[in-house]
Amino acid sequence: MENEIKKLRDEINQLQNKIQNLQYKIHLLYVSKQAREIHPYVEFLLGFDITEQKKEKIEFALELLSNKYYRRNVFVLEDNKLTEEMENSNDIYITKSITEAYPQKLFENKLPSYTEVVDIFLEILDTKNKKIVFDLLWSVYKEGMFENLLMHVLITNPNGESGPKG
Repeated sequence: MENEIKKLRDEINQLQNKIQNLQYKIHLLYVSKQAREIHPYVEFLLGFDITEQKKEKIEFALELLSNKYYRRNVFVLEDNKLTEEMENSNDIYITKSITEAYPQKLFENKLPSYTEVVDIFLEILDTKNKKIVFDLLWSVYKEGMFENLLMHVLITNPNGESGPKG
């Protein structure tokens, strides 16, 4: 009897997760269909079945990389060590527990090369397909997000793929 109840609870949880994911995709479809050419990033998210959690990880990584582009230092702290002075600083302070969900290269105090950026997003997207990462970065750039960072990253691409050159 207990096993049956556990199995039913697991099925309910799976269904709840599927419903949440469908609600998220409906929202993305609504946004993307309002003006298709204005939302290439949303089209990417839909086309590659990116979950809301992965989208949040992508945008956190881009935000952190963008801060590095503007020469803000990144410091990793033990949990509960953030002070008010740190919060008001120009530096970026991240707790260790947050870093565990991301590639560690993301937290080095330097702007990564194109190849390192690709490696970061390959891990976040859980794929081995570098073209998907390029498509992601290009769609974010075309959406008008993180333009300076992505201009720098895509232009320094050693593989010669076409990027934002004007």
